[in-house]
Amino acid sequence: MLLQNLRKLGVTNIILRQFHTSIRQVLESKEPFIVNFHASWCGPCRILEPRLEKLIAEYNKDVKTSSGDQHITLAKVDVDKMNELSIQYNVTAVPTVVAIKNGKEINRFTGLIDEDRIQTIFDQLNR
Repeated sequence: MLLQNLRKLGVTNIILRQFHTSIRQVLESKEPFIVNFHASWCGPCRILEPRLEKLIAEYNKDVKTSSGDQHITLAKVDVDKMNELSIQYNVTAVPTVVAIKNGKEINRFTGLIDEDRIQTIFDQLNR
């Protein structure tokens, strides 16, 4: 039930065997995506992940689709399991978060940043 509720709010944990298909959906989609490159051994990643999930859920709750805004979907990539994808996106440190819309990178950040800056990136995805 929790997983279904998170999916309704745009939080998706894409597992390894699904990711090759899913990354194609991200790159070909007009919808906004936040791709969180992380590692299980990374302390800052463990802090950032629930923060991103919370902020995206809150953001999606307030989206006004009538004004053209779109829900943001979160995709999570474990860099140790998806090394070639990390290389493709020039991820050299974790956590790295890439904002994608219309198949193009809109913004990115590495490390922990404050919630206001993350919110600004979400707003950029809906411009």
